[in-house]
Amino acid sequence: MKNERMAELGVELLEEAILAVLLEARSSGESPLNAGDISRRLNIPFNHEKGSASPYYYIALGILHFLVSKGTVERPEGKQTWQITEQEMARRTTQ
Repeated sequence: MKNERMAELGVELLEEAILAVLLEARSSGESPLNAGDISRRLNIPFNHEKGSASPYYYIALGILHFLVSKGTVERPEGKQTWQITEQEMARRTTQ
């Protein structure tokens, strides 16, 4: 398998894992989650050295921004939190 394909699969898996966490949270009536909450639920290291964010945290954050651009995740206005969109939630719960 080529390196590029492995990277594509990794991104796809991270997208699905993040969407699953956000779907579970919204389905259970939780408030939108911040990136740290999402990282912890996926066991992605959040803290690095001396309280600074881990490089892995920034990967999760980048995926969240990408999911916003795809229209599957949204950020409530004025908040530093994330949630799955109503449309994506409906699509995933009717499959």
